[in-house]
Amino acid sequence: MGATAAFCICLLASSTAALAEPPEIQANRLYGTAWGLTLANDGTGFYNELVRFVIAPINIDYEAVPYRRAMRRFYDDIGSCVYPKSISTMIRTQDIPSAAGFIESVALLKPFVAVFSRPGFETIHSAADLTGKRVAYAMGSKATQILQAPNIFFIAVADEAAKAQMLTSGRVDAMVGSLPDAGLVYRSLGETLPPYDRNFRPLPAGSARIVCHNTPGNQALMDSLNKHIRELHKSGELARFFSKYGLDAEQYLANVFD
Repeated sequence: MGATAAFCICLLASSTAALAEPPEIQANRLYGTAWGLTLANDGTGFYNELVRFVIAPINIDYEAVPYRRAMRRFYDDIGSCVYPKSISTMIRTQDIPSAAGFIESVALLKPFVAVFSRPGFETIHSAADLTGKRVAYAMGSKATQILQAPNIFFIAVADEAAKAQMLTSGRVDAMVGSLPDAGLVYRSLGETLPPYDRNFRPLPAGSARIVCHNTPGNQALMDSLNKHIRELHKSGELARFFSKYGLDAEQYLANVFD
C-alpha cells in the first residue's frame, strides 16, 4: 500500500470516528497551517491577522503551528478546526478522501496562483514559455504535474521569502506563487513584485476558509461564523482590513459567496 493511500485511509477512519462522537461537541480550537512569512509560527503575517480579525467575536482559540502538525492535530481532534483550507482543496491534494465528515465556512478570500518571471525578462504567458527554464514552486504544490513543457527544471522551496529571493537573484527563471501572498513577501523584502500575466492562472488556488469536523455543535458554530463573515462583507469592514495591507479588496473578495 502506498503512503498516500495509507494516509487517506487513516484520515477516513479519523473522519468516521469523528461522526460517532457526541453531537454536542463544538470546536474550541482553530489551527493555522503555518507556512512562512504571511502565516508564521509566531502568529504574525497577513493570514494570521485576517483570521483573528474574523473570529474575534467567536468562542474559539486560534494557534498557528507548522503545517503538518496543524493538519495532524485537526484530524485527530474533533474539537478542532483548520485554516486556511477548503474541503475541495483538501480532496484535490489527497488530504481527505471525500467531503464526508467535514464542513466549511464561507470564503474569507479567494487568492489566485500566478507565474512570475525574472525582472527584466519576458513575462510568462503560458506553460510553453517555461520551456528550458528553472522554476521555483512551493513544496507540496501540484505545479510539476500541471505545468508541462519540455526541459523544465523544477525546484521545490519550503520558505516563501527564500522562493522570492531565488527569482530576483537569478537562481531561477520563473516562480509559481499565490497572490496576495507573493506581493506581501516582496514588499517585506523591500522589492517590487516581479512581472506576471494576470490572465495566466494555471493552477487552482482554492479559497481560504475554515474547515471543521461535521457535528451538530460545529454546525451551530459555523452558522454563527458565516453570519459574522457576511456582516463584515456587507459593512465594508473586511474590505477596509485588506486596504490596510495595501491590497485591492475587490480582487480577492469578489465572488467569495459563489
